[in-house]
Amino acid sequence: MRIAVLFSLAAFTALAVQTSVMHLIGVIALVPDLLLVLAVNLGLRHHNLVAAILAFALGYATDAFSGTRIGLNALLVTIVFFVCYETSRHLWVNNDVVGSVAVFLAVVFRDFGTLLLTGAGQDLQVHAGRIFAQIFAQALLTACLTPMVFALLRKGGKLLGLPATSQRE
Repeated sequence: MRIAVLFSLAAFTALAVQTSVMHLIGVIALVPDLLLVLAVNLGLRHHNLVAAILAFALGYATDAFSGTRIGLNALLVTIVFFVCYETSRHLWVNNDVVGSVAVFLAVVFRDFGTLLLTGAGQDLQVHAGRIFAQIFAQALLTACLTPMVFALLRKGGKLLGLPATSQRE
């Protein structure tokens, strides 16, 4: 239950940053996808049913606040969670660097998946260079923020009395 409290607070904060704060300070073009960072953290470090439900809820919250088609981000974020979950079960290395790489790939996957599933693929043919550059810049920004978010989650988990997740290095 404490994991749900931690990730609910983190998701609320991430949504506030993504949907309000970044726009208020004038940063509109590149907004880090902090909810996807939370989903990757769940997949890499928390292997239970609650984590899977939380990952789905993170995607659904993204849908609810971003105005996109309801269920699209829920699907894509849940897929990201399960890929990270399966990867972490088979890798011996599970640290913040691996998390950053996973977040980078997750942002690229989610953005291209959104383009393809929403029918915006024809825009890709016309504006490919600009779309690729924006997706990779957003993925890089989000990946660079990942170690900080992971550290905050570890500190929050410690404050709430969550058991330390294994961090095999």
